Amino acid sequence: MSYKMKLVILNKDKVCKFHCIMKNMKSLVNEVNMSISNGGIYIQGMDSAHVGLFELKLERAWFDGYENNQDITLGLSCEALSTIMNCHNDGQSITLTYKENKPLTIEFKGKGHDKKFELKLMDIETELMGIPETDYDADITMKSSEFNKLMAENSLFADTLTVKLGEDDNIYMSASGDIGKIEVKIKEDDIEEYALSEDVKMSHAYPLKYCLLYSKFTKINKNVSLHLMDNTPLKIMYDLSHWIDEDCDPCVVNDDDESYKNNYLGFYLAPKLDEEEFFEDD
Repeated sequence: MSYKMKLVILNKDKVCKFHCIMKNMKSLVNEVNMSISNGGIYIQGMDSAHVGLFELKLERAWFDGYENNQDITLGLSCEALSTIMNCHNDGQSITLTYKENKPLTIEFKGKGHDKKFELKLMDIETELMGIPETDYDADITMKSSEFNKLMAENSLFADTLTVKLGEDDNIYMSASGDIGKIEVKIKEDDIEEYALSEDVKMSHAYPLKYCLLYSKFTKINKNVSLHLMDNTPLKIMYDLSHWIDEDCDPCVVNDDDESYKNNYLGFYLAPKLDEEEFFEDD
């Protein structure tokens, strides 16, 4: 039996989310493997400096049409994929089709001209990183647009973001450089959710260029969740379990803790060590 795969996205909001991710994935990595199974699709990639990791998971039910008769991995050029996605128009559906030993076919249909593209596949040798389940000490949910604005403002002053929690009920972010310093106090009332383990204080530093990059996926969800713990990468999550339909408020984070396990775009960012800590063994 020859292999055949077909993924169809018709829902306008889901098309917008999928298009945004596929178009901007080139800013994360140069090439990726898309794993396709009967359960859904999964993509994982790490930047060349091995500082940031991202993963995309979309279950079978997320798609409006899903045909797949065996597990397969497709190697994709993110630059080429972005070029194709730049040709997509609002009001068009997205269909991905693959037949054994053929290029990946991507079709845009609906408003305007129907378009069909063939994307040559790559042989990419990479191993998936195991991401352990973690109970974080701090969980923050805030507006994704506000998160993006904060990262953009902080990046004007330095290349390192410092996040401090546990001093009081507020969240503190700061960055300092040659031109000066910015300190931001995020009040508890100005965020969606904030939970911090009892008697926990933490101060973590992260490379700002990655924080800014990950904050730019505002189209994915109106909210973004940050999860922090000592000696553990920062987890940044955009829930993809909700979309626009007649009975659903668009882009609302699911209250069900299982939502991230179904459909999400997630980032994991290693903390920076300050010079004293980095050189203490020398």
